[in-house]
Amino acid sequence: MPVFSLLPSDENADRALCVKTLGELRRLGSADALAAWRARPGELFSAPAAAEASAAAVTAARLGIKTSVFETASLPVPAPPETLVKAEVTDEGVRLYRKSVKDFFPYAEFAVLAAGVLDEVPPSVNPSGPGALLEEAIKRTLGGAAPAAPAAPAGPPARETAFYLDFLTLEGARFRLRWDEADYSWLGKKKEYSSMENFRRTLEELHAFSFGRIPVTAAFTAVRSRAPVAPFRLRDLDAFDFNLRWFLAVTRR
Repeated sequence: MPVFSLLPSDENADRALCVKTLGELRRLGSADALAAWRARPGELFSAPAAAEASAAAVTAARLGIKTSVFETASLPVPAPPETLVKAEVTDEGVRLYRKSVKDFFPYAEFAVLAAGVLDEVPPSVNPSGPGALLEEAIKRTLGGAAPAAPAAPAGPPARETAFYLDFLTLEGARFRLRWDEADYSWLGKKKEYSSMENFRRTLEELHAFSFGRIPVTAAFTAVRSRAPVAPFRLRDLDAFDFNLRWFLAVTRR
């Protein structure tokens, strides 16, 4: 059975108004509406009938958001991303470095530059991460004492803001750079101690050398221009992917 999604017609739509509209359409409180938005950004409402989604579009318009109805399964699905270790911005294009491969793309060959702002649990505080499991295995091997009784449940682990940059080419390839794992040596004297500042500088250089001609997501513009990023914070990489599907759907109509 098909499902139809109601999406803002512009990916630059005001995020606060989008969350408010989502809450109205789904009859959710503000906290639940924000959580739903961060999980599937862009999807204000979904229904098994196009007529029901179209009726919701009338309500969204009354609240100030122009929308479009899409069959959810027809939303563009970008290719899985290939991990980058460096994205070197030059006058003519970008050199993208993977572990053992280097590609060069002129600016005219990029379809989209998308930035992601995510809430993540740092690996160092993940109690079930590889480090904790390895330590437990070593203790068992060395004949350590029996494990102590489980401690009282702790509160939710601290989260940090993580930044990603996706490059989508006109041929359909997709490459991803994570802000704190990138090599910024290409910046030379412009390189700073902060990975965040170097990441932002990368976005600035991309915008400048491409003369702003490559379509970018709203989060890309916010990070580049030092605007507040809280409205663009998403739950996880799946949400980042859905945001990109929304962007591609409304820009390719």
